[in-house]
Amino acid sequence: MTTHETFASKVDQLFAEWDRSDSPGAALTVIRDGEIIYKQGYGMANLEYDIPITTTTTFELASTSKQFTAFAIAMLLHKGKLSLDDDIQKYLPDVPDFGSTIFFQRFILRETVPDASRGLGSQETELETYTLRKRRIRWNRFLEESDM
Repeated sequence: MTTHETFASKVDQLFAEWDRSDSPGAALTVIRDGEIIYKQGYGMANLEYDIPITTTTTFELASTSKQFTAFAIAMLLHKGKLSLDDDIQKYLPDVPDFGSTIFFQRFILRETVPDASRGLGSQETELETYTLRKRRIRWNRFLEESDM
């Protein structure tokens, strides 16, 4: 048995409990040094229609990943590796140029701040500034109180 076969066998054993036709499962890809060394689907994507999970199954994440993204951003901010005042294109160079700078904080908060200011004209900027300032104060308190 090769090292790859041994590795694959051990991984398959870990997922064996969910690799059944009556169980929800998971899709797994293992990457080492930028190369995919193993990928496999386990269990079912849809129990009602008997659709198994494969290595190409698409999962609808909706908002379930937001808390992980927010925590990762908090850690990067705390370590000084990211600034809310940076241009979003510094981190996401494929974002099109819309004619004005899109600051990271606006990009992030656009998904989390309710759009209560729509249609207020010049007041919109004031409300956004107030909201951002208030959130930044709470954010800084959170970072100070937590020991990340």
